Amino acid sequence: MAMQRTVVFGLTLALTASTVGSIARAEPVANVTPFPAAFFAEARPTTAMDMITRLPGFVFDSGAQVRGFGGAAGNVLIDGQRPTTKQDDLESILRRIPATQVERIELIHGGVAGIDMQGKTLIANVVRKSGGTHQTTFIAYDDASPSTGRQRPGVRIDTSQRDGETGLEGSIGASGFQDDGSGSGRETYYNNPAFAGTSACAPTCVERLAAHAGGWQDNASATYTRPLFGGKLRANVAATGTVYLDRESDAGPVASAGSTLNDTNRDLAVEMGLNYQHSLGGQTELELIGLQQTHQFKDDDSYIADGLVEDFRDFNRLSESIARAVVRRPLSDSLRLTVEGEG
Repeated sequence: MAMQRTVVFGLTLALTASTVGSIARAEPVANVTPFPAAFFAEARPTTAMDMITRLPGFVFDSGAQVRGFGGAAGNVLIDGQRPTTKQDDLESILRRIPATQVERIELIHGGVAGIDMQGKTLIANVVRKSGGTHQTTFIAYDDASPSTGRQRPGVRIDTSQRDGETGLEGSIGASGFQDDGSGSGRETYYNNPAFAGTSACAPTCVERLAAHAGGWQDNASATYTRPLFGGKLRANVAATGTVYLDRESDAGPVASAGSTLNDTNRDLAVEMGLNYQHSLGGQTELELIGLQQTHQFKDDDSYIADGLVEDFRDFNRLSESIARAVVRRPLSDSLRLTVEGEG
């Protein structure tokens, strides 16, 4: 087993020319094109993601899977803020926001005060209604294949409730999946077609037995937002577990020609994040971000053929801890100072 630890620190100082204004207000702001909920009504959207896909001239970007937090941002904000998570992808978060909770979606181009464009030229901001709302959705499905008899069932529960600046969003689900790479089940291969379908085919036939691969995945996530000590706190947690099984048994014309393969993979990913924003007085704002994620992968394989037994075990653990601080202060009506530090 090998262990490697890498520590990375970064500091960024930026001056950004922007137009003064707050996108949290409904008043017109330069560089911001608002699309009210009525704009999407004809398409009958169910979630905020359905609305995002219908924004004219906008291509959704869920972000990059890279080290650190600053360079992994997508191009959609929620109430002017970026979600404090890397494991719970941006598309899943948007699908948990009911369309009935969205007041409008704003396209921001060029830069607006208080918004970190993350180096992007176009950002979408989902502005939710400020009143109290509650919605819970239950989804059950089954993807069945009549030809093979295989099924891929799944169930998911999404809930979202908001009361002013306090909100809770959560999701829990489980789903099965199949891998057709190992075959579609029991199959018989005939070396001599003349004996096809007869009991006298041996030793001129080879039969594959119990070829099956697939598994299931469980996932759960939650985000909690509330005012705290004059600022705003947002906490999130997410966990995903996956089990993959591959079972193959081949029987040949004689007993020694058979083989057995058993492959079991277990994958577990857990993430916790905190985001706290607070005013330092005047127009200076402080944002603190903490993120911890752990990913474990275990692989157990065994193979038996012609009297040979092979066992393989593999265990990997990857963890990432991120601490980030951002200070923003407008210097004039068109210039803003941003200092960022990340470790």
